[in-house]
Amino acid sequence: MIATGKISVMRHVHSIVLLGGLAAALMGCATPPLQPFVYEYSKPKLDPSGSLVLAFSGMADLRTDRNIDKVYANPPVEEVNNILAQEIMSTGLFKDVVRLPGILEEGHKESKLKTADLHLKAALLVMKWEVPNYESIVRNAFVVSLLTGGVGGVMYGSSNTDVFGHARMQLLVKDQRTNVVLIEKEYIGVVKENMIKFQCDTAETKARMVSLAVKDLIEKVKLDLVSTATSAKPQASGQ
Repeated sequence: MIATGKISVMRHVHSIVLLGGLAAALMGCATPPLQPFVYEYSKPKLDPSGSLVLAFSGMADLRTDRNIDKVYANPPVEEVNNILAQEIMSTGLFKDVVRLPGILEEGHKESKLKTADLHLKAALLVMKWEVPNYESIVRNAFVVSLLTGGVGGVMYGSSNTDVFGHARMQLLVKDQRTNVVLIEKEYIGVVKENMIKFQCDTAETKARMVSLAVKDLIEKVKLDLVSTATSAKPQASGQ
């Protein structure tokens, strides 16, 4: 009886050890290294024909959920701010993208606006990673591991699930000379990949999915900007 009792206890301990390892893998319990914001930039046009000057006020951060920031080495809003400016220039339709100074330098801001043809304001609304029913996946992993001594949990964690990246941005583009609003629109970027559950919650996965969502969003922004810039005319010299 004593021996049987010892065997039962050891099996229970073994299950808990396997279970803990599975939970750590699924929930990212180990402290992961901070991730760079990896982004695949568009190739700039070799012969840019643009003559417009665009003033860019910078990216406002209006997100209510900023949990994704924890996986990045640098503030992701600053990264997206720089990405948007470079991607706009890559269209070849703008002679320059002028970064406007902050609120403490309003005089310089106004002087730069006078030389601009278009004025762009942007606000980041959403930037997040998502696995549908994620809590249920983790709970099922616990239950299956507990019932099967960990083996079933490993098999469950090796099965696939959908992983999403989401990004949402509000954009306002105004003709600085006529004060006419040319674009006032909310852009949405969504990407989906199917991967094993053990990999769905890593810092690398989260960072990569969000980056892909930002890329999807910015490509849509560029399409509208190209259409707008094509129809706009630059300021006459001396204005």
